Amino acid sequence: MDIHHYDVDSQEIDENQLIFVASFDTFSNQDGVNFFVKEIFPLIKLKHPKITFWIVGKDPPPKIREYSDEDPCIHVTGTVPDVREYISRSSICVVPLRIGGGSRLKILEALPMRKPVVSTSIGAEGLRLDDGKNIVIADNPEDFAFKVLSLLSDPSKRRKLGEAGWDLVRSCYDWKILAEKQDFVWKNLKRRV
Repeated sequence: MDIHHYDVDSQEIDENQLIFVASFDTFSNQDGVNFFVKEIFPLIKLKHPKITFWIVGKDPPPKIREYSDEDPCIHVTGTVPDVREYISRSSICVVPLRIGGGSRLKILEALPMRKPVVSTSIGAEGLRLDDGKNIVIADNPEDFAFKVLSLLSDPSKRRKLGEAGWDLVRSCYDWKILAEKQDFVWKNLKRRV
């Protein structure tokens, strides 16, 4: 990640706003948003009725677009010019994936913006993340809802998770760090030849 690209002037954060950023032309992301809307979001709304959920990303099918007609707390944007604006305004990023695949850019876009992330284990697969330290992991609807609600009620914990996520991205996923490692590999390979 180019972490400096995500170091933007923060919008005013809406403490009641959750976001899921993805490309919705893939089945795994469609399944994840359907899982969240049908099984997790209602549990959150019971305890936190002012909550809103933003579904941001490319090509949401009609079924997903209809969620905003069915529930005024759900907003579906489709493709946006810059996801950073939407992530910046949100309190928490959710990654409710139940099917593997992809590069997990949704998490790597949230972390350099110092946003806390609640994800399933599958949603965070393949990244160097530690549950409770720089991400929150939950795999069933009740646990996922509970952990989102817990973060909503604890701004200090949200900030701490956000900072730890930023530290992780800076030390492990920043292009500069990865370019230096790649350069080291090439130089050592050249010496052997």
